[in-house]
Amino acid sequence: MDKYGQLMNWLIATDLDGTLLNDEYPVEAAAAAVDGLFGLPALADGSVTLQVALATSKTLAECVRFADRCANRPIIAFENGAGLAWPTAACKGRYEFACAGMDYSRIRERLQRLRAIPDYRFRGFGDMSAAEVAQRTGLDEESVADAMLRKASEPLVWEGSHRALRSFAKDLNVLGLDLELGGRFHHVTGRSSKADAVAVIGQRLAGQRGAMATLACGDAPNDVDMMRAADCALVFPGRNGGYVLPEGPKVTHARGAGPDIWSEHVSLLIQSNSLEVDCE
Repeated sequence: MDKYGQLMNWLIATDLDGTLLNDEYPVEAAAAAVDGLFGLPALADGSVTLQVALATSKTLAECVRFADRCANRPIIAFENGAGLAWPTAACKGRYEFACAGMDYSRIRERLQRLRAIPDYRFRGFGDMSAAEVAQRTGLDEESVADAMLRKASEPLVWEGSHRALRSFAKDLNVLGLDLELGGRFHHVTGRSSKADAVAVIGQRLAGQRGAMATLACGDAPNDVDMMRAADCALVFPGRNGGYVLPEGPKVTHARGAGPDIWSEHVSLLIQSNSLEVDCE
């Protein structure tokens, strides 16, 4: 319960890849896991409200394709929080969206300037063919097309040294850009983040529904600020098997990724009405 002993309303902010989705990419099962939360007994009498938000590096097109599989459509923080999309009433495929960061063409122009520095060796999505993106991501043709519809961020593969990467990040900052370290890809964005986007979502929902506790779920370095800013966090193992945050009173380590494990932990949290998300 919250500090006043009342039932808590919940905002569940979740990454997709490596969190709600695992390497088998069970999209239908993941959508069912999201919808399953709304059938929990704790929500049956309407005294507790719930909102799921996707906070992901994926594009708006990719997120909408997933969100429209959900009966209870999530809010979307796409491209690492560079944009926000709110589902319009009862109309699938329709979202009101706005970008908080720099637009894609300007990001690409600034990256092009940095290519002149020999140590800065990288390939962004804008440098790749659809076939190369498919090879690097394992996505099918339709999904690759969605992934390449960037609005405000550029995923890239770094081919230089770690030292050069640190210097690259500093030079990006001078140009008004941030480098978000990810799993398979790093992401270049304007001044935006998942943490900022989730904060905006929480503020807007609080004005509509009252105070909400936030659970943030993620697995990668670009999820850390979001998870630290949340009331509690569910941390999934990264590709190397490690965790980006240590376990603590309000930070739980999930044993793996995917909809079943995600649902187990999040359901227990909502049912227990607690900020402790431990799941034995």
